[in-house]
Amino acid sequence: MGGLRAGDWSSDEVLRIDVAHGVARPMGALVTPAHDAAGAVLGGRPVLVGGGGATELSEVRTLGPAQRWRLLGHLPTPRSDLAVCGAPRRLAVLGGYDGTRSPTALLTSSDGATFRTIGHLPFGVRYAGVTCTAGGAWVLGGEDGGTQLQEVWWVDLATGKVHREASMPHRLGHETVVAVGHRLLVLGGRTGPNSVTDAMWWFDTDTRSWTRAGRLPYPVADAASLSSGGRVYLLGGETPGFTSRVVVVRLRR
Repeated sequence: MGGLRAGDWSSDEVLRIDVAHGVARPMGALVTPAHDAAGAVLGGRPVLVGGGGATELSEVRTLGPAQRWRLLGHLPTPRSDLAVCGAPRRLAVLGGYDGTRSPTALLTSSDGATFRTIGHLPFGVRYAGVTCTAGGAWVLGGEDGGTQLQEVWWVDLATGKVHREASMPHRLGHETVVAVGHRLLVLGGRTGPNSVTDAMWWFDTDTRSWTRAGRLPYPVADAASLSSGGRVYLLGGETPGFTSRVVVVRLRR
């Protein structure tokens, strides 16, 4: 859904991707073009939250009948560069940037229209690597004030409490994080404002330890991802130039 294209302009394009056959087809268009937004599923429907356009956005959009996207509600304040966790009956919003600063408030919503604050991050963060589990969310690295971060936080989305669990092997933001059992697979990202990495790491959530997991075919940051059938798919991203490539990472447990 959406994204940033070469020339620094936001896209309204929505694609349905058949990962089994490598086919992408249009699936309607967003009402407002957006990049650096966050996607999730709420009540069985895809939703897109916030993002950036000409300015930071507060819209929450969902897919309605006849593949038409409609406005569902608004965040309390605009946010781009954020992360969202979806569940059958709830959304949770973490991090981001409102055009001036990075909000610390952790937000939840049962309908995508009304939000409440359940807690706060220790400090603002954008472009973090976030993966969601049944009980909460892991937040790894990210960016604050143009500096990449090393913190690893566990966020309990029931209580809003945040626990610092570890540090990353090095500063990293704009990375992709996927949960695989009790481990997190960290793929790519930026080690600095102008440096993109191809490194992959495992983080063991039981032992809080790190091990190397090999390398991607090329450095990439800000890639979208999905996990299916023992594989992780990285879609697009920056290398640092924009790419349309899709990379498949096969997991060995």
